[in-house]
Amino acid sequence: MSKAAITTLVLGTITSVYLYKDYQTYMSMGPGGIPHNAVGWAIASLLKPVAFGKDVLSTKLYEASEEPSFLPENFPPNREGVRPAIGPHPIPHRQLDQLPSDEIKAALIQKYDSIGQKAESASAVYISMSHLEKHTTALYTKASQNTASAMAQSDALDTKGEFAHVHSTGDHSVHVILSPTDCKKVMDAGWGERHTFDGSAFVRAALKKPLPMTYLLIYAPRTEEEVETVSKILEASVTYMTGWNAEK
Repeated sequence: MSKAAITTLVLGTITSVYLYKDYQTYMSMGPGGIPHNAVGWAIASLLKPVAFGKDVLSTKLYEASEEPSFLPENFPPNREGVRPAIGPHPIPHRQLDQLPSDEIKAALIQKYDSIGQKAESASAVYISMSHLEKHTTALYTKASQNTASAMAQSDALDTKGEFAHVHSTGDHSVHVILSPTDCKKVMDAGWGERHTFDGSAFVRAALKKPLPMTYLLIYAPRTEEEVETVSKILEASVTYMTGWNAEK
């Protein structure tokens, strides 16, 4: 066998192993907004260059905001440990480690459902299937909602009203839209990061609307105490987007 043939064989083998592992990683994250199969993996892989090199931990874009905070004072506490590893595919947007137990997953869903039902009963939101995730419910602002700020209303338009959902088919991380001030607080305390597609020109061209810069991934809680922290972040999202206060 010639050197060229051997080189081709070796490179082909390495490529095949990489692609197989990448596919396994994609499938391990659970269903999301695109097909949970080889077609979805191909789409997610083609989208990788759109997000390549983006600093999703920078909070500089929030520093000039005059929007108020909707989180409790001196909240949230610093998250313990390092941030979780995030999947290499921009869709679905998921973490790969530091995953919660089944008991913590159930506790988070219970809190999320409770917040959503209370807000829905107060006519602040409506609950429907997520158009971004497809496989889980989401909280939406109502078209008649006019108690939120102009920026919050603009953010809602960018996502067709959807502003919060739990990734209940996978890692149980959470996507929320927060006040820019709260985005900085949450990220500085180590609880989340921006989506790689926020403000993306490509996404704007493809979907006619970009994801807002206030669309954050909140890491999945690992303990009951962290479930409470994530719940407070969810409540702050509802208040920012609708004007409804869970404490009243």
